[in-house]
Amino acid sequence: MSWLHERLPLVLSESEVAVWLNAHAHPFHTSEVQRLLRPFQGRLEFYEVSETVNSIRNQTPDCLLPLAAFKQQQMKKGIGAFFAPKKSTEEASKGGAGAEEKKA
Repeated sequence: MSWLHERLPLVLSESEVAVWLNAHAHPFHTSEVQRLLRPFQGRLEFYEVSETVNSIRNQTPDCLLPLAAFKQQQMKKGIGAFFAPKKSTEEASKGGAGAEEKKA
């Protein structure tokens, strides 16, 4: 993974996270913590994400979306929705009638 980043990710199970985060009970130099420092043997999935992840203020599931899905979502609900072409009243009324017929 050196082509991606100079530091290796540390992949932990839930029980290992508790050990890693409790430095008072488990100092870094102890064997219990040192055994956690091993290369991950499983398969990691990675994909490009939006720049939303670059700010700690963004605490949203959108940070986890693949970039293409994020852009598509933004076009539906974000600024893209504001600038999207508007349906004419005739098209909107046809769409509404068709939707009612499908429900029946």
